[in-house]
Amino acid sequence: MLRVFTAFSGYDSQCMALDRIGIDYDLVGWSEIDKFAIRAHDAVYPQYADRNFGDITEINPNALPDFDLMTYSSPCQDFSIAGRQRGGEKGSGTRSSLLWYCEEIIRVKRPRFLVMENVKNLVSEKFRPLFLEWERTLSSIGYTNFTEVLNAKDYSVPQNRERVFCVSVLNGWYEFPHREVLRKCLRDVLEEEVAAKYFLSEKMIMLLLTRLNENRIKRCVHVSPPRTGTDIARCLRANGSLCPTDNVIALSNGKLRRLTPRECFRLMGVSEQDIDAIQAAGISDSQQYKMAGNSIVVGVLAKIFQQLFRFNRI
Repeated sequence: MLRVFTAFSGYDSQCMALDRIGIDYDLVGWSEIDKFAIRAHDAVYPQYADRNFGDITEINPNALPDFDLMTYSSPCQDFSIAGRQRGGEKGSGTRSSLLWYCEEIIRVKRPRFLVMENVKNLVSEKFRPLFLEWERTLSSIGYTNFTEVLNAKDYSVPQNRERVFCVSVLNGWYEFPHREVLRKCLRDVLEEEVAAKYFLSEKMIMLLLTRLNENRIKRCVHVSPPRTGTDIARCLRANGSLCPTDNVIALSNGKLRRLTPRECFRLMGVSEQDIDAIQAAGISDSQQYKMAGNSIVVGVLAKIFQQLFRFNRI
């Protein structure tokens, strides 16, 4: 049985991916501090509710059980183009610098497999030196690292979501999954009946039109026309579906509305059963949008894990 530890777990799309490909595993521990993400995690995986080790900055690695696979998707705000780009240098105190708290855990526990996910900008010219320092750190511990930027739309998910993945292996090999032809579009994830609160008011429509016009005049790309059912979704952000200019879809009847939380979870590859569990936990729409935007696409992770265990026996 594969023993798993997930850091910055969220609602644990990592476990959802392992479930999807039928891996026999035990989540021996997870680390999350957001109370709404914890509530969602407990709703989906109640059997692991007592295994949250909490704040990663306070974890004693020697207190952790042994594990074979560690996943870590540290906060991206200080790397993201949409953020302040303060970076994640060791000891800097930024949210993204929490990445370095994984180092001691990895050194002490030395799991066979590591899987990291973060925004594409982490390997940009600005932050690439920091990322290379992280890779050198892992190499010094004994890991062979394999890094690639993957887009969710290349793995049967109708969302334009580019993320960098780093798979690290002790005494093993890895190759990233091949791209697939996308055969889905937004209408494949849309709900048939949607509450009135998700439709844009006249005020919001006017704001959208104003921003679109400003965008045309300034020739910038920060604001784009609404998607239609035949499109694919823009990258979901932590607050994307709350903004009148992001993740707005134009319906065939001419009406405009935001994606619903369920539709956002579907775009992240979460199963209907797990969406039901999360929504039954009484979590607000705004927090559901945030969780979806902060998570990892389940289908992409499933492909990554399939390849990992294809090249390396558990």
